[in-house]
Amino acid sequence: MRTTLPVVVDAPDDPDILIGYLEHGVVGYVLASESRDRLREVVVGVTEGKGYINPAIATLLIDRYRALRQRFRQHDRVENDLPGRHANDDSE
Repeated sequence: MRTTLPVVVDAPDDPDILIGYLEHGVVGYVLASESRDRLREVVVGVTEGKGYINPAIATLLIDRYRALRQRFRQHDRVENDLPGRHANDDSE
């Protein structure tokens, strides 16, 4: 049985779209400006179970992750500051 492992070529600069691609099984992001040799390496790597994300795209994803992490930390601080709640209170 063959499995399709999608690779996106010339991915958008929108981290939310990139994350959506990941959630739908994309295993590689290649910029259109990359060489044919790089594309060939990525395709071969993907067939061997490796993923590939161009460094520029990786930076977008890392920045998005950091923003989300910051937002969740702020949410947790607010929730833990509620009256009757303690930082390690898991009883609900």
